[in-house]
Amino acid sequence: MAFVFNDFWLLTTQQLRHVLYIHFRVLWDKSNTVEIGNKTLKSWGVGRTVKNRALYAFERAGLISIEWRGSKSPHVTLRADLSMLERNGSGTGA
Repeated sequence: MAFVFNDFWLLTTQQLRHVLYIHFRVLWDKSNTVEIGNKTLKSWGVGRTVKNRALYAFERAGLISIEWRGSKSPHVTLRADLSMLERNGSGTGA
């Protein structure tokens, strides 16, 4: 099964979960930049290897930018035009 997200093909359900998690965190934290840790993603059914492959793929597709921090969880910034956050920073998205 394949899904399309903003003209970017997601080939696995784990990649879809990863995109949904990033959007969830952006809305929850009310910030386009969020920390993506292994433990939390594991609870969403996304392993470390899939996480890293998906992050690289999303970055190549221009959906996100990544700040790699060595052994710490990376900071991921979702493109503002893909975020559901309002430009005024209220985070309601409505």
